[in-house]
Amino acid sequence: MRLRCDLSFALINLLAIVYPTYQASPGRQSCSSIRKRLEWRSLSQEARISYIKAVKCLATKPSRLGKNFNLRRYDDFQYVHSNSQGQIHFVAQFLPWHRQFIYIYEKELNSCGYSGALPHWNWVLDAKNVTTAPVWSSDSKVR
Repeated sequence: MRLRCDLSFALINLLAIVYPTYQASPGRQSCSSIRKRLEWRSLSQEARISYIKAVKCLATKPSRLGKNFNLRRYDDFQYVHSNSQGQIHFVAQFLPWHRQFIYIYEKELNSCGYSGALPHWNWVLDAKNVTTAPVWSSDSKVR
C-alpha cells in the first residue's frame, strides 16, 4: 500500500515537473476573469467542435512521460489518473490533486487551440437513458 501511495505522488509530481503550473503571487488579488465549467449541452456547437479538435490534437502529440511509454499526450492523463486513483480518491488530497490535474489538462487543451474551460457532463439528466445523451452525438459537424 505504501509503495502504491509513493507511486501516486511520484506520478503527480512528474506531471507537475513536466507540465508548467500556475504560481500564485503573494498578497490579495481579485480575479479579472473566472473560468466557468459549462455542461456539455450548454456549449455552442462551435465550442463543442473546438473542444473535440483539441482532444484529437492531444492524441497526436508525443507523450511527456518518457520514451518507455508507448503513449500520446492524451494518454498521459489517463495513465496518471488510472495509476493514482486508489491513492487519491479516498484521501484528503482528493480535491487539490484533481484541481491541479484538471488545470494541467486544460492547459494542454489550450495549447491545442481550445480556449474554454473543461466542459462537464451532468449525467443525472440522462440517467434514464444514458445511451441517448448528447455527449455521444454522432453529428458529423461535432466529430
